Parts: sequence; C-alpha cells; structure tokens
Amino acid sequence: MTPTAQLRDLVLPAATHFEFDDIGHLGLPQGFILARPKIIDPPGQCWSDSKMLNELGKAPGHPQSFLE
Repeated sequence: MTPTAQLRDLVLPAATHFEFDDIGHLGLPQGFILARPKIIDPPGQCWSDSKMLNELGKAPGHPQSFLE
C-alpha cells in the first residue's frame, strides 16, 4: 500500500480487468461483445468494481436492490 493510501480512512482495493471474469465491448459504434476471462487471481482482498459498488449499495439497508 502506498504511503498516501495508508493515511486514508477507507481504501477500496480494486482488481484490474485481468483479475476477474468480465464481458467487454470492443470498437465503437459497430463494435462487438467479447468474453474477457480472468487471467490471474487478484492479490489480497481485491474486488471488481461492480462487486464493490454492490456491497456499498447494500450497506445502507437495501440489500434486496443489489446483486448477491
């Protein structure tokens, strides 16, 4: 962890796009959808952006509105 991150009250360790299964879009405007499989395991407790947003959304007390 960087010295700046050590000063924070909350750190959200995000995984890179190489560290989780995803679906990507390539090319605009007539692009195509492609699978982006995980290449390596994320270090420590890193989560994908979508998982972080879902977990943060559940925290105020509305878990039924977010994915499991």
